[in-house]
Amino acid sequence: MLRSLWECERPPVDTEVLLILNSSKTDSEAIRQANRQTYHQAVEWIEAHQDTSLQYHLLNFPDLPPKHAGVGLARKIGMDEAAARFHHCDRLDQGVIICFDADCRCAPNFLVAYARHFAKNPEIAGCSTYFEHPLEGPEQPALYEAAAAYELHLRYHIEALRYIKFPFAHHTVGSSMAVRALTYLRLGGMNRRKAGEDFYFFQKLMMNAPISELTTTTVYPSVRPSHRVPFGTGKAINQILSGEPQTTYPFLAYLDLQMLVTAVQTLTEVPVAGDASFLAPLPSPLAQFLQANDYEEALGEIAENVGDIVQFNKRFWHWFNGFRCMKFLNWVVTSHYRRVPVIKGAAEPCLLERIGNHNQHEHSVPELLRLYRKKQTMRQ
Repeated sequence: MLRSLWECERPPVDTEVLLILNSSKTDSEAIRQANRQTYHQAVEWIEAHQDTSLQYHLLNFPDLPPKHAGVGLARKIGMDEAAARFHHCDRLDQGVIICFDADCRCAPNFLVAYARHFAKNPEIAGCSTYFEHPLEGPEQPALYEAAAAYELHLRYHIEALRYIKFPFAHHTVGSSMAVRALTYLRLGGMNRRKAGEDFYFFQKLMMNAPISELTTTTVYPSVRPSHRVPFGTGKAINQILSGEPQTTYPFLAYLDLQMLVTAVQTLTEVPVAGDASFLAPLPSPLAQFLQANDYEEALGEIAENVGDIVQFNKRFWHWFNGFRCMKFLNWVVTSHYRRVPVIKGAAEPCLLERIGNHNQHEHSVPELLRLYRKKQTMRQ
């Protein structure tokens, strides 16, 4: 990570890299020893790489409380410190905080692309950055195959959300997102979740501020397996390597959601509090889910506190946000549908046509992934 950033073209603004080294009080001695070794290696590396336009700062937290120690707290420590440094130099309104993980690499234009993107788009508060897992390299081929399958699941999910016009359809990968420092503070900062901290933070960002896609540079996440998190790339690779194939949500579940999107979008006036008749045509699985989540009470509260249909739409999607969307998808594949092989979901004909492929022959995971990547690099 340090070398990858060092080899980047320098942007027209000074840049600082905050390296957060952390462990819990209850971590094994082997982990703590490995961290001590990493600390000394990082100190030596930083001393040998000095550049006033790209400065490195090492922050070491070896005894974090076990209750909160994890990726969320580590990311929060780094982002809080970045915001504090911008405040100290009176640059909060200009500062941008970029998340990047220690096991990632980046394209040489990484820093320049961010500088240009935020300068060119002063109205945005943050962005999701294009990423690609390596598909080949020095590791065993099975690792790259597993990473490709998991990435295809991520890209299929986002493309399906975009197909149904769901309002919050952006990747929420912690190692490839950025936020303006002032917005970061206004949102209350990063959470301390031990997993999924990036998803929850970026969902909050999407609901409260304009964001964009940065597709002119690339982050390359690691393909290594991990036992430390309950979900995500490392967990998925572990499962695939152990013989559990990568699955995904059936496209039918997204079509159910599409009917909800359509029902809300076709409203011309705010419904009367308690009137949820506009949701009557919804398919049974989604109707059951909404009922179990007290949607009538939520709609009544929204209707009573908005003045027009624009406000109603905004408030409704703040209620049925990305989190509730994922909650529905995870619920429906246990109650009504079943998860499907990722290659089946991603080969859905209407999605293939959407991403510019009209050839309906059977595709491999790498072939499908390249198609989805090409489509999603076109967004800007």
